[in-house]
Amino acid sequence: MKKVLIASIVLLTGCPQPTSFKGDAHFPGGPNACFEMCKSGGMEMDSYIFVGEYSSGCVCRPVRISGQQTSSQSRAGSTAAAAGVIAQTRIEEERRQAAASQQRRQQSQ
Repeated sequence: MKKVLIASIVLLTGCPQPTSFKGDAHFPGGPNACFEMCKSGGMEMDSYIFVGEYSSGCVCRPVRISGQQTSSQSRAGSTAAAAGVIAQTRIEEERRQAAASQQRRQQSQ
């Protein structure tokens, strides 16, 4: 029992705090709200993305000057960022489940 208590203390205090996210993972109001938000910021909607069933996002870009090409890098960057958020969210959920499982095991001993 003493070893379990020491291991728990080390795990809970010796590990850095994980990144946490607050708020809804889905952009509120969907694509129409994205369009309006971009417009109100003097930009135009570049894309509205869905990353699985876990999140969605709004990507705005500066208003294009006539004839100017659009960069696909902004879309790639936003997709990569959203994927990172989802991966971190999954990792955090796995950590919570492992901690809860460990706590249940300790209580049953």
